Amino acid sequence: MPRFPTLILSCLLCSAALAADGIVPEANLSRLAEGGYAAGDKIRVEGIVLDVFTDEIEPGREFITLNANGNLIYLTRNPKTKCAVNIMGLIGSRLSIVGHFIPNGIGRRSMLGPNLEIAEQPDAILIKTAPRDKFDRRSVFCISNMHQAASAVERFRVEGYPIAILHNRRVLLKTDSNTIVNVKLATDLRPVLNKRIEIVGFPETDLFHLCLNRAIWSPFPGRDLTNAPPEEVSVQNLFTDGKGHRRIDVSFHGRTISISGIIRNLPALGNGDGLLYLECGEFIVPVDASSCPKALDGVSISSRVKCTGICFVETSSWQPGDQLPHVDGLVLVLRSPDDVTVLSQPSWWTPFRLLTVIGVLLALMVAILVWNIALRRVAERRSQELFKAKLRRVESDLKVQERTRLAVELHDTIAQNLTGISMEIDTADQLSGDRAQMTKHLHAASRTLQSCRDELRNCLWDLQSRALDEPDMNVAIHKTLEPLTTDANLVIRFNVPRTRLSDNTAHELMRIIRELVANAIRHGCATNIRVAGKIEGNRLLFSVRDDGMGFDPDNRPGLLQGHFGLHGVRERVNQFNGELHIESSPGKGSRISISLDLPAEGQKL
Repeated sequence: MPRFPTLILSCLLCSAALAADGIVPEANLSRLAEGGYAAGDKIRVEGIVLDVFTDEIEPGREFITLNANGNLIYLTRNPKTKCAVNIMGLIGSRLSIVGHFIPNGIGRRSMLGPNLEIAEQPDAILIKTAPRDKFDRRSVFCISNMHQAASAVERFRVEGYPIAILHNRRVLLKTDSNTIVNVKLATDLRPVLNKRIEIVGFPETDLFHLCLNRAIWSPFPGRDLTNAPPEEVSVQNLFTDGKGHRRIDVSFHGRTISISGIIRNLPALGNGDGLLYLECGEFIVPVDASSCPKALDGVSISSRVKCTGICFVETSSWQPGDQLPHVDGLVLVLRSPDDVTVLSQPSWWTPFRLLTVIGVLLALMVAILVWNIALRRVAERRSQELFKAKLRRVESDLKVQERTRLAVELHDTIAQNLTGISMEIDTADQLSGDRAQMTKHLHAASRTLQSCRDELRNCLWDLQSRALDEPDMNVAIHKTLEPLTTDANLVIRFNVPRTRLSDNTAHELMRIIRELVANAIRHGCATNIRVAGKIEGNRLLFSVRDDGMGFDPDNRPGLLQGHFGLHGVRERVNQFNGELHIESSPGKGSRISISLDLPAEGQKL
């Protein structure tokens, strides 16, 4: 048994605390058994630690069973409680410990006896340490009958051979007198089959066999046990009494038997309890292969196999007052990989494969249906695209007709301008005696004629150009300016969606930009021109910048001098209630900025 320096230090501190604060009263066991204390009363109890285990419902909470002069007292320790005492090492020790009384049914499940909550800072005094050897015959009881075992409060020791090991820490032990003992281990450490061991645990009974709960084991010297030959058993005899009545024959418990059947489920399929299920006629027999998983190598669902192992009859533990035991079921426990013999492999055409083929056929049918629906949608989409293309063609034809009409109107306007030019020439002829006035009228007529010629050329270019059909304004402007900028470097960044502009507005914008670019090249001799545009809020902003000769905005030539370019630009801007700003000086190029009001979102300007 290990020493407990921490506990001894705790005892010394406890003695100092007792001297300072007073002694905690010893519990009156009769009063404690009757629940005569008030909830929360701080009392001290003394007894032998019988058992320590962890609660399965509230992880971390520890339970301690204390034997106080034959009275069972249960102490619990909250997971949040800080305790310096190594409680897990105190089994078998006599301990004096302080706790708070908790009446049954308050705060947690009811206990079978008085219940104490270990104090936050427990006062513990170790009176007598546990024996070093937990398997010492003097430290455990040897009980002569099962009823005495079920009511014992001390541990029970037994020697024997493990003949079967189950998945849930259960072991079947065969003693030298051929008695079968059911064992529930306290840890996951498993013994070796047929190797002699000694086991110490708390005794129980199911009225058929002795059972040891929360047991610990240790190897014990002795010869190894030889496996008994199996009995060929009919499953009908296991589950019926020969008259057709259902019952499980408990006499097969611990015997080596062989049964045949068809595998219906495997542990690898995740059935939850880690068991193989064997169909034997109308009965399903669970088979535990946890101690030899290699026994299932090469077997599959629907295989017919022969299994040999130890029969384990599952029964409930007997409690005082019960008249009859309750039998829960039967499990066949395998011992070695040779305990499973494959009699026949399953047919390839299994129900699972049939369902798989049906599923594949259904998937193909669904795929064909989806394919047909997809083809129908593609056909509908292409029909819609053809209809839209035809509609666009009709719209384009209408635009051509409209442009032709506008061309006719412009032709008439140009004809009127030509009439004005003719009048200027006639006036100059009448002033032949005044050479200065005659020259003035002739120059005006010449510049007007040049302007009309340029206007006519531009109109004819617009009518032939497809720039308005471009969805990108950058491309449309580039096509419009292409004939003018053969010798100039042109950069266009017009970030305005074409959808926000009507055809008429886009046409006017491109005519304004073309006029400004033509002036920069013709009059300013510019070699680098930048056209930029964007939308800010509800305003359309664009500009034309060049590196030409520049001019004085306040003294620029006007209509009287035959210069109509900027005048025409300003008139077009005024049609849209816009603003025009000129930034230029001689020798420093020019920048002309224009802003126009935009309509609401979703409407075209």
